[in-house]
Amino acid sequence: MIPSVVLESIPLSQRTCVIDALSPQKFNFKAVSGGFSRNRVWHLRLADPPYEPQYAIHFWNDHTYSLQQLKDIFSFQKILKDNQTVVPEPKRWLNNEFVISGEGGFWTIEEWLPGESLDGIEAVSDELLDQVVACISALHRAGREIGVTTRRSIGIQERIDRVERLKSKVADHTPGDLMQYFFDTPNIESIKIGFETAYRLVRDQASTWVRLLNLIQDLPPECHWVMRDLWRENILIAHGRISGIIDFGASRIDWPILELVRCASSFLLPNDPRWQSFLDSYALNLPTKESVSLELVLQLDQVATALSLAYWYEQLKNAKTDPDMQLKPQAWSRIDELSIRIRSF
Repeated sequence: MIPSVVLESIPLSQRTCVIDALSPQKFNFKAVSGGFSRNRVWHLRLADPPYEPQYAIHFWNDHTYSLQQLKDIFSFQKILKDNQTVVPEPKRWLNNEFVISGEGGFWTIEEWLPGESLDGIEAVSDELLDQVVACISALHRAGREIGVTTRRSIGIQERIDRVERLKSKVADHTPGDLMQYFFDTPNIESIKIGFETAYRLVRDQASTWVRLLNLIQDLPPECHWVMRDLWRENILIAHGRISGIIDFGASRIDWPILELVRCASSFLLPNDPRWQSFLDSYALNLPTKESVSLELVLQLDQVATALSLAYWYEQLKNAKTDPDMQLKPQAWSRIDELSIRIRSF
């Protein structure tokens, strides 16, 4: 069993009978941020120096994940690991399983990777961008190794559906009416303008976006295993170099260009001149039959940014009426960044 000192660190509602695959030594057990996902993560390390080894324990809700999904994700991570990509290595519990059940979900354990992610879009060096391109190329090379399939993209279809839903809602939308309830939030004027810009773009561009996205689906695009959440927060940096890639919970088969856009957009504003060199380096590292233009990539970025702001606007509407839905500083920071981004197109 996990030592009592560990179990006592977990709220009663979250405890489970998991088997300790580590050692009888005393461990410190600390809940850590899981980003914006609903999964829970704990950092486990020895209580005394030298504090090694260190592990991450994950809880996966069984409403979202199945046992087979987690096994498939681990298989993807193993191929990456075999190809010398720095990703967490899943560990087996004492019952020799990678995944165990309990408390309405699944529990996994993997090695803890060193490093910190960048807090925001900063002055990203060309050298770091080269490392990012190398990382995404390695991920996609592993995905292609598992297998490439020509089919409609789940991610593109999700965007089509969301744009269509939004198009019917924004005609009489006035984001400023809601923002008065959050007047004491930092950068609130910038955020208000960001929401207004996003909804204006949806009103003006929704039909164009849907046509573009349907054209991609009609090809159909080449899809393979991708991480789907490769962005700044999940890329760890230590001593100026990328030290690891984490959080594979969203991994599935999809169109890799969507991940390319998401990754690049977390480091580059739309008006950054290095977008083209980023795309050129990716194409050089991972040649495919598909060719994507800078214009298409920036259009996909614009769609994603507008949809993200619309999502957060809905969260704010919920927060206005439900005290339990109040947004954390991390969420406000993300909204502020998106607001700056939407005005850069």
